Amino acid sequence: MAKRLSTPQLARITGLYSLFERELSSDYIFRGETHDYHEVIMLLDGSLAFTAGESTYEMCAPAAIYHPRMEFHSLRNVGRRTARILIFSFDADLLPDYPKHRFAITEEDIARARRALALIQSSTVETDFYKMGNILPGGERAVQQGICELEILLLSLRQGHAKSHDHSAGATNYKRALRAIEEHLSGTISIASLSEQLHISPSLLKKIFARYAGMGVMQYVRTRKMNEAILRLREGRSVGEVAYSLGYEDPAYFSTVFRRVTGHSPSYFRERP
Repeated sequence: MAKRLSTPQLARITGLYSLFERELSSDYIFRGETHDYHEVIMLLDGSLAFTAGESTYEMCAPAAIYHPRMEFHSLRNVGRRTARILIFSFDADLLPDYPKHRFAITEEDIARARRALALIQSSTVETDFYKMGNILPGGERAVQQGICELEILLLSLRQGHAKSHDHSAGATNYKRALRAIEEHLSGTISIASLSEQLHISPSLLKKIFARYAGMGVMQYVRTRKMNEAILRLREGRSVGEVAYSLGYEDPAYFSTVFRRVTGHSPSYFRERP
C-alpha cells in the first residue's frame, strides 16, 4: 500500500489589500501608520530608514521588512537618489514564525514578487491609491497563481536576515520615548511631561518624532491610544470602560477622537472580533 505524504501548509493568504511597485524620490518621507493587516515592503533599489514599533533600521537594497498586524511603522529615503519598493499587504491565517522581521532577499525573490504583481494586476480592476480592485471575469486563475507566488515568497523570507539596526542617539531616545508612552498609556501624556522624564528638550523630542515616526508627538500618542482601544474593544469591554482606562474622562470625546483617528466608531470594532 502506497504511503501517503502529508503536506502541511505554512503560509496561506486569505485576502489582499494592495500590491504595487513604485519609485520614491530622494526626499520621500512616509508618515507613520498602523493597520489591521500584514505588510511586506521589499526594497529593490536604494536605501531607506524604517521605523517598526520601537525599533529603527537603515537598510540597503536588496532587502525586505515584514510588518505584522497593528505594528506602527514609517519610512523615509536616506539615500541621495531615488529608491524603488514593492509592497504587498494582506490577511493570512497561516504565516511562518519569523524570528526577525528584516530579510536579505534575492533576485529570485524579486522576480517572484513581480510575477505575482503582473498576474494579479492583469486580472483585477485598476483602482486609485494602490488599492486592490475586483477580479475581472475569467481572472480567478491568474489571481490564484499570483497569490501562490506571494505565499512561496513568504516562505523564502525565512532564509536570510538583513543586519540594519540604527544605534544613533536619536534612535535610542525614540525608543525611550515609546517606552515612556507605554508606561503612561492609561493616563495623561504631554510633550512637557515626556521631555522631563527623558531629560531632553521639547524641541528635540519633536524633531525625534518627526524623523522616526513621521508625525508629531501628540499625534503618535493619540494613534497609540486608539490602537490599544481597538484591542480592548475587541475583548468586549464597553466604550466607557475603554475610554476611562486610556485616560479619557468623557466617553463622548473619546468616541470623537476614535472616529477621527480610525475612520470608524468604537462600536464597529466591538462587533468585529
